[in-house]
Amino acid sequence: MEDIVGLCKSLNISKDEEKELRLDDDLLAENIVDLQTNLVGKILINKPFNRGVFKKVLQYIWGMHKGINIKEIGLNIFVFSFNCGLEKNRVLEIETWNFNKAFSVLKDFDGRRESPRSREFRFTKFWMQMHNLPLHGMTEVVSHFLANQIGKCIEVEKDSKGKCWGVWVLIDISKPLRQGAKVRLGTGGPTSLGRV
Repeated sequence: MEDIVGLCKSLNISKDEEKELRLDDDLLAENIVDLQTNLVGKILINKPFNRGVFKKVLQYIWGMHKGINIKEIGLNIFVFSFNCGLEKNRVLEIETWNFNKAFSVLKDFDGRRESPRSREFRFTKFWMQMHNLPLHGMTEVVSHFLANQIGKCIEVEKDSKGKCWGVWVLIDISKPLRQGAKVRLGTGGPTSLGRV
Protein backbone atom coordinates (compact mmCIF):
# COMPACT_ATOMS: atom_id res chain seq x y z
CA MET A 1 0.00 0.00 0.00
CA GLU A 2 2.84 2.39 0.81
CA ASP A 3 4.31 1.70 -2.64
CA ILE A 4 1.09 2.88 -4.29
CA VAL A 5 0.95 6.02 -2.13
CA GLY A 6 4.58 6.76 -3.00
CA LEU A 7 3.92 6.30 -6.71
CA CYS A 8 0.90 8.59 -6.58
CA LYS A 9 2.91 11.31 -4.83
CA SER A 10 5.55 11.13 -7.53
CA LEU A 11 3.01 11.86 -10.26
CA ASN A 12 3.41 15.47 -11.33
CA ILE A 13 2.05 17.52 -14.19
CA SER A 14 4.90 19.00 -16.15
CA LYS A 15 5.05 22.67 -17.11
CA ASP A 16 4.45 21.69 -20.74
CA GLU A 17 1.23 19.90 -19.76
CA GLU A 18 -0.01 22.94 -17.83
CA LYS A 19 0.54 25.23 -20.80
CA GLU A 20 -2.72 26.16 -22.52
CA LEU A 21 -2.91 25.51 -26.23
CA ARG A 22 -4.99 28.22 -27.88
CA LEU A 23 -6.81 27.73 -31.16
CA ASP A 24 -7.43 31.07 -32.85
CA ASP A 25 -10.69 31.79 -34.63
CA ASP A 26 -8.85 31.73 -37.98
CA LEU A 27 -8.06 28.04 -37.50
CA LEU A 28 -11.67 27.25 -36.68
CA ALA A 29 -13.42 29.52 -39.21
CA GLU A 30 -13.91 27.04 -42.06
CA ASN A 31 -15.71 24.53 -39.82
CA ILE A 32 -18.17 27.01 -38.26
CA VAL A 33 -20.61 26.87 -41.19
CA ASP A 34 -20.66 23.05 -41.10
CA LEU A 35 -21.56 23.06 -37.40
CA GLN A 36 -24.81 24.90 -38.14
CA THR A 37 -26.15 21.84 -39.96
CA ASN A 38 -25.47 19.28 -37.21
CA LEU A 39 -27.61 17.59 -34.60
CA VAL A 40 -26.41 15.40 -31.77
CA GLY A 41 -28.53 12.47 -30.69
CA LYS A 42 -28.62 9.53 -28.36
CA ILE A 43 -30.52 6.28 -28.64
CA LEU A 44 -31.71 5.25 -25.18
CA ILE A 45 -31.18 1.51 -25.30
CA ASN A 46 -29.50 -0.95 -22.95
CA LYS A 47 -29.18 -3.86 -25.35
CA PRO A 48 -26.96 -4.32 -28.40
CA PHE A 49 -28.31 -2.97 -31.68
CA ASN A 50 -27.12 -2.91 -35.26
CA ARG A 51 -25.62 0.53 -35.85
CA GLY A 52 -25.62 0.07 -39.63
CA VAL A 53 -29.34 -0.70 -39.67
CA PHE A 54 -29.98 2.23 -37.30
CA LYS A 55 -28.28 4.62 -39.72
CA LYS A 56 -30.06 3.21 -42.78
CA VAL A 57 -33.48 3.35 -41.11
CA LEU A 58 -33.03 7.00 -40.12
CA GLN A 59 -31.80 7.90 -43.61
CA TYR A 60 -34.86 6.19 -45.07
CA ILE A 61 -37.52 7.70 -42.79
CA TRP A 62 -35.92 11.14 -43.05
CA GLY A 63 -35.82 10.78 -46.86
CA MET A 64 -32.09 11.52 -47.05
CA HIS A 65 -30.25 8.55 -48.50
CA LYS A 66 -27.22 10.62 -49.51
CA GLY A 67 -27.86 13.94 -47.82
CA ILE A 68 -26.76 13.00 -44.32
CA ASN A 69 -23.65 11.73 -42.59
CA ILE A 70 -24.11 9.85 -39.30
CA LYS A 71 -21.11 9.31 -37.05
CA GLU A 72 -21.03 7.57 -33.66
CA ILE A 73 -18.94 9.55 -31.19
CA GLY A 74 -19.72 7.84 -27.90
CA LEU A 75 -21.82 5.10 -26.35
CA ASN A 76 -25.06 5.36 -28.36
CA ILE A 77 -24.31 9.05 -29.09
CA PHE A 78 -24.31 10.17 -32.72
CA VAL A 79 -23.63 13.35 -34.68
CA PHE A 80 -25.96 13.85 -37.65
CA SER A 81 -24.51 16.15 -40.34
CA PHE A 82 -27.04 17.43 -42.88
CA ASN A 83 -26.44 19.09 -46.25
CA CYS A 84 -28.37 22.18 -45.20
CA GLY A 85 -30.01 23.77 -42.20
CA LEU A 86 -33.51 23.27 -43.65
CA GLU A 87 -33.10 19.48 -43.55
CA LYS A 88 -31.78 19.62 -40.00
CA ASN A 89 -34.64 21.84 -38.84
CA ARG A 90 -37.25 19.59 -40.50
CA VAL A 91 -35.91 16.51 -38.67
CA LEU A 92 -35.71 18.37 -35.36
CA GLU A 93 -39.21 19.80 -35.80
CA ILE A 94 -40.90 16.44 -36.36
CA GLU A 95 -39.09 14.47 -33.70
CA THR A 96 -39.87 12.23 -31.60
CA TRP A 97 -38.06 9.25 -33.14
CA ASN A 98 -37.62 5.68 -32.03
CA PHE A 99 -35.69 2.73 -33.35
CA ASN A 100 -36.35 -0.91 -32.47
CA LYS A 101 -38.60 0.17 -29.57
CA ALA A 102 -35.83 2.43 -28.23
CA PHE A 103 -36.32 6.15 -27.89
CA SER A 104 -33.97 8.56 -29.68
CA VAL A 105 -33.35 12.06 -28.35
CA LEU A 106 -32.08 14.71 -30.78
CA LYS A 107 -30.59 18.05 -29.80
CA ASP A 108 -29.33 21.09 -31.62
CA PHE A 109 -25.91 22.05 -30.35
CA ASP A 110 -23.30 24.73 -30.73
CA GLY A 111 -20.17 22.79 -31.63
CA ARG A 112 -18.09 25.92 -31.17
CA ARG A 113 -18.70 26.06 -27.45
CA GLU A 114 -19.55 22.55 -26.33
CA SER A 115 -18.70 18.94 -26.94
CA PRO A 116 -21.54 16.76 -28.29
CA ARG A 117 -20.87 14.32 -25.45
CA SER A 118 -21.56 17.04 -22.88
CA ARG A 119 -25.20 17.38 -23.97
CA GLU A 120 -27.85 16.26 -21.54
CA PHE A 121 -30.37 13.90 -23.10
CA ARG A 122 -33.03 14.13 -20.35
CA PHE A 123 -35.53 16.38 -22.08
CA THR A 124 -37.40 15.92 -25.34
CA LYS A 125 -40.69 16.97 -26.81
CA PHE A 126 -43.82 14.87 -27.01
CA TRP A 127 -47.13 15.41 -28.74
CA MET A 128 -49.85 15.31 -26.09
CA GLN A 129 -53.55 15.09 -26.80
CA MET A 130 -56.25 15.93 -24.30
CA HIS A 131 -59.48 13.95 -24.34
CA ASN A 132 -62.78 14.07 -22.49
CA LEU A 133 -62.56 17.77 -21.62
CA PRO A 134 -65.77 19.80 -21.86
CA LEU A 135 -65.80 22.18 -24.82
CA HIS A 136 -65.33 25.25 -22.62
CA GLY A 137 -62.07 23.67 -21.37
CA MET A 138 -60.63 23.17 -24.85
CA THR A 139 -58.92 26.56 -24.98
CA GLU A 140 -55.36 27.63 -25.53
CA VAL A 141 -55.04 28.89 -21.95
CA VAL A 142 -56.32 25.62 -20.42
CA SER A 143 -54.17 23.51 -22.76
CA HIS A 144 -51.11 25.58 -21.90
CA PHE A 145 -51.81 25.19 -18.16
CA LEU A 146 -52.34 21.41 -18.39
CA ALA A 147 -49.23 20.91 -20.53
CA ASN A 148 -47.16 22.78 -17.94
CA GLN A 149 -48.39 20.31 -15.29
CA ILE A 150 -46.85 17.46 -17.32
CA GLY A 151 -43.71 19.26 -18.50
CA LYS A 152 -43.05 22.57 -20.23
CA CYS A 153 -45.51 23.69 -22.90
CA ILE A 154 -43.80 24.46 -26.21
CA GLU A 155 -46.73 24.97 -28.57
CA VAL A 156 -50.51 24.63 -28.50
CA GLU A 157 -52.17 23.55 -31.76
CA LYS A 158 -55.79 24.40 -32.39
CA ASP A 159 -58.40 24.03 -35.10
CA SER A 160 -59.93 26.80 -37.22
CA LYS A 161 -62.47 27.58 -34.47
CA GLY A 162 -59.77 28.06 -31.85
CA LYS A 163 -60.48 24.80 -30.03
CA CYS A 164 -57.29 23.08 -28.87
CA TRP A 165 -56.62 19.52 -29.90
CA GLY A 166 -53.04 18.95 -28.85
CA VAL A 167 -49.85 20.43 -27.47
CA TRP A 168 -46.12 19.92 -27.83
CA VAL A 169 -44.63 19.43 -24.36
CA LEU A 170 -40.99 19.28 -23.27
CA ILE A 171 -40.82 16.30 -20.91
CA ASP A 172 -38.13 15.01 -18.56
CA ILE A 173 -37.72 11.43 -19.80
CA SER A 174 -35.73 10.38 -16.74
CA LYS A 175 -39.07 10.34 -14.90
CA PRO A 176 -41.96 7.94 -15.59
CA LEU A 177 -44.28 9.19 -18.33
CA ARG A 178 -47.73 10.10 -17.03
CA GLN A 179 -50.54 8.20 -18.68
CA GLY A 180 -53.22 10.69 -17.74
CA ALA A 181 -54.63 12.87 -14.97
CA LYS A 182 -57.92 13.88 -13.39
CA VAL A 183 -58.88 17.47 -14.17
CA ARG A 184 -61.60 19.49 -12.45
CA LEU A 185 -62.87 22.43 -14.49
CA GLY A 186 -64.38 25.07 -12.23
CA THR A 187 -67.25 23.71 -10.15
CA GLY A 188 -67.87 20.72 -12.47
CA GLY A 189 -67.03 17.15 -11.57
CA PRO A 190 -63.68 15.45 -12.29
CA THR A 191 -62.90 14.77 -15.93
CA SER A 192 -60.35 12.26 -17.17
CA LEU A 193 -57.44 13.54 -19.23
CA GLY A 194 -56.63 11.06 -22.01
CA ARG A 195 -53.39 9.27 -22.58
CA VAL A 196 -50.31 11.27 -23.41
